Amino acid sequence: MMEENNTGTVYKKCYVAFIDILGFTKYVSENACETIFGTLLTLKIEAITGPNGLKAKYGIEANDVKILCISDSIIVSIEENVPHAFEAITEMCAVFQAVLLLNCGMLMRGGISCGDFYMDDSGDIGDGILFGPAYNRTVELEKGARYPIIKIDENLRISDNAVVNQPFLTRSPYDGTVFVDYMSLAKTLSYFSQKMERAAKKIVGQIKMCSSVKEKYDWTKRYIIDSLGDESIFSEEKIASLNAITPQRLNLCVEFSGEEVKHGQT
Repeated sequence: MMEENNTGTVYKKCYVAFIDILGFTKYVSENACETIFGTLLTLKIEAITGPNGLKAKYGIEANDVKILCISDSIIVSIEENVPHAFEAITEMCAVFQAVLLLNCGMLMRGGISCGDFYMDDSGDIGDGILFGPAYNRTVELEKGARYPIIKIDENLRISDNAVVNQPFLTRSPYDGTVFVDYMSLAKTLSYFSQKMERAAKKIVGQIKMCSSVKEKYDWTKRYIIDSLGDESIFSEEKIASLNAITPQRLNLCVEFSGEEVKHGQT
């Protein structure tokens, strides 16, 4: 329902994603401000203007997408009436997940829904205020996700046919949950295989050393194997031959989009 108050402020019908970056507190404690800024900025650049971004594929401009990063939380919204809005927000989330895993070995968990949402990014005094039933629903989805996935709200009633025809969606064979399939990018990104080998080393290390996140990384390992149809990436021989993943700096953007981004520039 659209509601209006005496300021003229109204809800808009939007697709909304709420994403939690798992392990971000530790990442912040171990890295410099410039590195952390570069990591978050790279996610935005790749998802919107990178070679596999929304602008290149759907013609969606940066001002059609609202993104707010608050430490380990990312909130994204696209108005429902923007052409290909649902496909765009799911693909954007897939790029977020893939880039973060491949570069930093970190996972994401979250939800996507559609409904009434308000977010002020006008630059005025109200800038940064956001709320709405759709946002509340995405937070519920994130809290209810046992594994590191970005769940699609079941109220969107995504059909099996839609899952098959949308390359960035998949359905769990165990409980029927529809979620963002970021491993679909393995088929389109030339650097995916090489970087995934480094991510695999990180995943194996987390499984062995950190009991508190073992279940999440075990699930991710199985998801990657099922997606690739190949277990060799996690073989002891392969892992032993790789160097440990190290935090990347701002020139990550060079590796992904060919565009170098320096602090304060876009």
